[in-house]
Amino acid sequence: MTGEPKIFYASLSAFYEKMAHDEVSSFSVPAFNLRLLTFDMARALFRAAQKVNTNVFIMEIAQSELGYTKQTPKGFAKQCRAAAAAENYQGPILLQGDHFKPKNNLEKLIKKAVKAGFYNIDIDCSVLPLQQNIEETNRFIEFIRKNQPQDIVVNIGGEVGEIGEENTSVEHLKQFLQSVKGINKVAVQTGTAHGKGGQIDWQLLKQLSAAAKEYGLAGVVQHGASTLSEDDLRKLPRHGVCEVHLATELQDVILDHPLFPSEIKNKFSLYENRKQALGPLKKQINNIPQTIKDQIMEEVEKKFIFFFECLAVDNITLSF
Repeated sequence: MTGEPKIFYASLSAFYEKMAHDEVSSFSVPAFNLRLLTFDMARALFRAAQKVNTNVFIMEIAQSELGYTKQTPKGFAKQCRAAAAAENYQGPILLQGDHFKPKNNLEKLIKKAVKAGFYNIDIDCSVLPLQQNIEETNRFIEFIRKNQPQDIVVNIGGEVGEIGEENTSVEHLKQFLQSVKGINKVAVQTGTAHGKGGQIDWQLLKQLSAAAKEYGLAGVVQHGASTLSEDDLRKLPRHGVCEVHLATELQDVILDHPLFPSEIKNKFSLYENRKQALGPLKKQINNIPQTIKDQIMEEVEKKFIFFFECLAVDNITLSF
């Protein structure tokens, strides 16, 4: 459209409405958590996207990641936009707040995120009993609607079944969707865990997806996916998964790369897990020589292309 900026923050709300009505199908939207070396990872992502001719991808960061990586929504957004400019990318930047949970003054975080250009937000009250999950999710949906820009409809997701815990039942999902209004996707638990992959209950996933579609949603969201096998990744679009979240494998490509400095890598043993070291070691990681980071990012770029192809979004572009 004439007058539109070449790079702009965007919402997937209208697109997911089309998915809900089966106007578009046969692929899953990848959502990439860029939790370290955000600018360099984002550049690799934009390069990969242009190589496979797609703009169908989300750049996200979870509420917990903002904390342990010492980032802010504004800082994350600025790095993603700067990366897009550096790679001469033109089109939408789909920023998403992942696992926004009802703690630590979530209202304040939502305001900051929306102001920074996060027009896609996943509300995660799954740790709460079902009825309380419903009440809190509805409360935050209303809050987002009151604080979104006049010309933007923020794309909102909910969650039923805490990731890594007991699988979501069809009955619980339907109870949730009967009472929650204003979402067009829902994360469910089907057998995976963050950073560990797992064994997906494919029959259950298909049933949950059918239930989501029955209530007018684009489909279900799959977490704990980056460590799944290639065969499993390729099956997700065929089982009604509208969105797939990918994080740990991308992190590990960087930290396990032979060129990643051993003097930094050795310090990770001082922490309970590698994620928790990213904040304390952030300055040292960011100061890795650019020539080394560029070589590491070549492998990250290949991984992005792998995920694009597995989820069948290569050669697919959206109009905004």
